[in-house]
Amino acid sequence: MNELLSSAPFLLFLVMGSYLAGVFIYTRSHIIYTRSHIALLHPIIISIAVIIGVLKWAGVDYDTFLEGSYIIHFMLGPSVVALGYVLYEQIGYLKGKVISITSSVIVGSFVGIISVIAICKIMGVDRSIMASLEPK
Repeated sequence: MNELLSSAPFLLFLVMGSYLAGVFIYTRSHIIYTRSHIALLHPIIISIAVIIGVLKWAGVDYDTFLEGSYIIHFMLGPSVVALGYVLYEQIGYLKGKVISITSSVIVGSFVGIISVIAICKIMGVDRSIMASLEPK
């Protein structure tokens, strides 16, 4: 049974199926609450929770999961290039939003660093590890 749960077809089905289920739940939340979507029901959050739960339940470690879902990992490279191309096509629009983009990046960076420091202090992480995590 463990070989089936750690096979590449099952892991690809798990990733794609959990994301599609998340999309379904997310769109249904918009129908129920007509004003906006519920942020905690975002498809990525749902798929992460489902994947972690299934992998913990099945006893599949991360290395096995990474080997089994290598196709998705491989396709991330071309998708980043495609995103860059779309951003390049929108350069005129983005130039008009320099202040809001710059301020968002700066605030997001500070929030990320402060969050890492707070989480590391709460968890009692060594100072050298905390220093290596701060810029990430």
